[in-house]
Amino acid sequence: MTFSKPQMLTSLMLASLLAPQAAFSRDVEVCANLYRRLNSTPQIIGTSSNVRRYAQDLSALNADIRQLRIDMRRQGCDSGSIVTFGAPSDGDDECGYMQDTLQRLEDERAAITEQRNNTRSLLQPSEERVAILSAIRSNNCTPTDLDTQTELDDKERLRIRGLALPRPGEETQTGPKVDDPNSSITHLGSASPAPAREAPVQFPPDRPYDPGKKIRSVGPQFFPEEDIDLANPKSSGPQQLQP
Repeated sequence: MTFSKPQMLTSLMLASLLAPQAAFSRDVEVCANLYRRLNSTPQIIGTSSNVRRYAQDLSALNADIRQLRIDMRRQGCDSGSIVTFGAPSDGDDECGYMQDTLQRLEDERAAITEQRNNTRSLLQPSEERVAILSAIRSNNCTPTDLDTQTELDDKERLRIRGLALPRPGEETQTGPKVDDPNSSITHLGSASPAPAREAPVQFPPDRPYDPGKKIRSVGPQFFPEEDIDLANPKSSGPQQLQP
C-alpha cells in the first residue's frame, strides 16, 4: 500500500498531536500510582532499640527514686516543714545526701524523658518509601497529578454507570435518563403525564363593617324573667331591691 505525500503529512501531524496527550495521560497515571503507594507506606517513628533502651532506663530510675523515697521516709527526713536549730547531726547529713541524690535522679529522669520525646518526633523513612520518593523525583511528579488522576477516574466511573456529567450552566439530574442506552434501568410502563396545575382558590370578598346592623348570634340565648338582687342571698319571700 502506497501513500501520497499529503496523506503522509496528515498522518505525521495527527501522530504528533496525539503523542503528547497519550504521554501526558500515562505520566499522570504513573505519578498518581506512586503517590498512592507513598500514602499507604508506613513510616517508622524512631527505632525499636532506642525505644526499648529508653523504657529500660526510665524503669530503673523510677525504681531507684521509689526506693530512695521509702528510705527517706523511714529516716524521717522526707518532710521539708521541720526546721532544726543548732549544730547539724549525723541524721541531718544523711538526709541532705539523700535529698541531693533524689534531685539528681529526678533531673536524670527528666533528661531521658525529653530525649525519648524528641526521638518520637523523628520520622525515619523505610527503604520502600525512599525508593518511591526517588521514583517520584525521577518522573518529575507533582502533588497535583494525584488530583488530576482522581478526577479522571471519577468521570470514567460515572460514564460507565450511565450518569451524564452536568455541563457548565446546566441543571444537575438526580437519576439516569429514560432514553439513555447505557443505563441499566429499564422502564416498562408508559411515562406518566405531568400533573395539571390547580387553579387558585377564590375567596369571597370581605363585606364592609356597619356598626348600625346587629351582629348575628348563633346558639340559645337565656334572659332573666325578673330582676335578681345579687347582693342578698336568696330567701323565702320577696327579695329586697337594692337602690
